[in-house]
Amino acid sequence: MFGISGANGIGLGYALWLNRETEEPDETGVSSFNPTTEIARLQQALESSRQQIKTLFIDATSASLVEIEVFQAHISMLEDPEFLAAIQEQISQNGMGATKAVRMVIEQYRQLFTNMPDPYFQARAADIEDIGSRVIANLQGKKPLNLKTLPPETILLADEFMPSEIAAFDRQNIKGLVARKGASTSHASIMARAMGIPAVVGCVDLTTCTIANGEPLIINGTTGEVRIKSTTTEWAKASQLKEHFRLRQQQFQAEVDQPAVTPDGHRLILNANLAHPSEVNEVLAAGADGIGLFRTEFLYLGRSAAPTEAEQFGAYQTVVTGLAGKPVVLRTMDVGGDKRADYLGIPDEENPFLGYRALRICLQQPELFRIQLRAIIRASACGPIKIMFPMVTSLEEIRQAKTIIQQVTRELTADGIDFDPNIPVGIMVEIPAAAILAGNLAAEVDFFSIGTNDLVQYTLAVDRLNPKLAHLYQMNHPAVLQLIVQVIQKAHQYGKTVSVCGEMASQPSGALLLLGMGIDQLSVSPAVLPEIKMLVRKTPWLAAQQIAKDVMEFRTVGEIEKYLKEYLDSHWA
Repeated sequence: MFGISGANGIGLGYALWLNRETEEPDETGVSSFNPTTEIARLQQALESSRQQIKTLFIDATSASLVEIEVFQAHISMLEDPEFLAAIQEQISQNGMGATKAVRMVIEQYRQLFTNMPDPYFQARAADIEDIGSRVIANLQGKKPLNLKTLPPETILLADEFMPSEIAAFDRQNIKGLVARKGASTSHASIMARAMGIPAVVGCVDLTTCTIANGEPLIINGTTGEVRIKSTTTEWAKASQLKEHFRLRQQQFQAEVDQPAVTPDGHRLILNANLAHPSEVNEVLAAGADGIGLFRTEFLYLGRSAAPTEAEQFGAYQTVVTGLAGKPVVLRTMDVGGDKRADYLGIPDEENPFLGYRALRICLQQPELFRIQLRAIIRASACGPIKIMFPMVTSLEEIRQAKTIIQQVTRELTADGIDFDPNIPVGIMVEIPAAAILAGNLAAEVDFFSIGTNDLVQYTLAVDRLNPKLAHLYQMNHPAVLQLIVQVIQKAHQYGKTVSVCGEMASQPSGALLLLGMGIDQLSVSPAVLPEIKMLVRKTPWLAAQQIAKDVMEFRTVGEIEKYLKEYLDSHWA
């Protein structure tokens, strides 16, 4: 059966289902209900929960800064006045016991995150459940689940793993994780990657497949495959693959701090994508040259009003300072399409990906845009940054956006606020119109970043979120590749750099092809960055250029993908 890759690696071991205690019903009866007593019980449960998480801090410090950041967020929620007030309101005004009130408020928060279109925020629903389960367990006097002692060679199975459970694992005996729910962006998956535990999440077949405790399992966290009832031969092959993976990871890590330079001396800048400030340490550990795409829209989603300048500045300052002199490319708000924020007045649209979104919102709501630009430009005093506009289709849009930047810099100067007066300004090239007009646009900006996810979608008229059209969403389509080559050539004619920050850059075949096309920079997920770096360091640039030349001669996607696969199989796999 198959799921989603949560954490790369091969795991061989024996199944063990995670056995959580069932929550008891609210023990407070109508006749004995006392709001003051219930609020006191709630306060005690919250304090016990905080202390338990602080204990996890101590255990996690030597393992991963990711864990510490996750639980700092958990503590922040436990101390959030709005969270506490919502529960107390259910107790004092609606006559609920503390347990029932916590359940109701946690479910409201969970639904809020689950219904968000952004996968990063959808994945935070597990954190909400984790916090709620801990508080309820303390209300009911239950001890935390003991995961410190597991049988040797354990593959742990669950409906979904909570971050606190991952932190409490017996790391010596745990060999893999399989969950029916979850995402690669969840904190549980991020923590599993940090610990080097192979994980498969989103494995829906786990519901219908009967797996007994002690049954041998093979999991491939890279491909998302879970193999049951394996033969002796399959087990032996998987063991060899596991050892091969271990050696490859050692090779990647051995050169993680080395520059991405080909054997014949061509330098490629290899950056990381960032969705949230909590991922900074993951970026640094991957050996990134900087951040090629900081998605700032996380600040705008899941709330009833736009973030303040101070709130945005704090987030940007954290990232820029954390990168310690490495450049950060901040993409201005890319809300709309599949990322809704109702307070922005985004209407219901038949084609939201073609509608009111990203830079279009910013230019029609200049005060909203001005506040974000003030925060971004102020952050330039903390380290090197670049500003990047999404969803650009014309020269007029660029000029209008740059005019607002000029207005903001004059305001900051008048206010005596320090900033870098020479911040590079670039655009995302993700719409065919921008790719076709690359020559005109290159004269107006400092750099391009090609967003291949949307470029493929708009070029091929394929909704990338529609599973029925997945077979038509083809990154190696000749039309897409021709647009990419054209953008690179036009940018270089004007002496401007070009990056690719879409999914294409995160795949070895795509990175190889882009290297040969002459791309200046790639920006990829931190999880795959070490592998892409090794690929660059092992591939002569002349060979990559020949590969790109050969590929551009092919006329079909099938021919292109067959050629790239054969090359990688013989030179890289």
